[in-house]
Amino acid sequence: MSRARRGFTLIELLVVIAILSILAAILLPVLGKAKLAAQKTVCINNLKQIQLAWGLYPEDSNEKLVINGEDDGTVGQYGLNYIPPSWVNGVMQHDNTTETAKHLSTNTIFLVDRRYALFAPYIGSAATYKCPSDHAVVRGAKQNFQNARSYAMNMYAGWWGGRVTWNGSQWRDIPVYRYDLNPGFFNTVADMRQFNPSRIWILIDEHPDTIWGAAFYEGIGTTMNWTHIPASRHNGSGVLSFADGHVEGKKWLDAGTKKPVTGRRHYGGDPAYAPRDKPWLNERSTKFIVP
Repeated sequence: MSRARRGFTLIELLVVIAILSILAAILLPVLGKAKLAAQKTVCINNLKQIQLAWGLYPEDSNEKLVINGEDDGTVGQYGLNYIPPSWVNGVMQHDNTTETAKHLSTNTIFLVDRRYALFAPYIGSAATYKCPSDHAVVRGAKQNFQNARSYAMNMYAGWWGGRVTWNGSQWRDIPVYRYDLNPGFFNTVADMRQFNPSRIWILIDEHPDTIWGAAFYEGIGTTMNWTHIPASRHNGSGVLSFADGHVEGKKWLDAGTKKPVTGRRHYGGDPAYAPRDKPWLNERSTKFIVP
């Protein structure tokens, strides 16, 4: 005669639940850290791909660095023809609900269409320009829209001033680069040969409150306040690429760099004091300073 199968007692069930709760408390933070590490890896790989395009472009363009343009968003007067040639275009913002803002912030044609993006022949996926940890949005009346781009380029690398000019109907190349207008800027591969390329940063993961056009402004000078702020979304770290092709994470030190995302546009007058981080970036930005 078989004995009836005995079920769990209440005490045994409580013990099992307690053990599972302890295991969850131990494993969830580990899984969260693993997710953050995976997102940083994707961000690093994105910048590697964009940096590779940056290195390939001069080979097809008579040794000229790609134009690092700056669309100010005022496309209404001349239409989309007014957008200057640049590695990418579009104006990222999340505190403006106008149709123009949504169009320029969220439309991926400014990243992968050859009419607007000089890197389009090298990078076909708009996702390459978006860090998976970047959740910035443009607020709409009924729904929010994801900003299309997370990255910006060192303004001293290929700055468009002195490279192209607007003639009233379209952009034209300036045959001879005006170094007298922008003496601290890198414009060609030859400009960089006298410097250590491993110490010249090119691309950066930028803070959602300051990212705007294609270029990152850090304001070389004595001020220790950021104009544009690097992103610190990877557990207080940012990601940068350098002219020699390598990409690295940078652990930021100052509270002015590790500012939380507010959902509004940050301007240079806002306090973003970074007496350790800003000089570090400045020293790797322009031929005025790079050793």
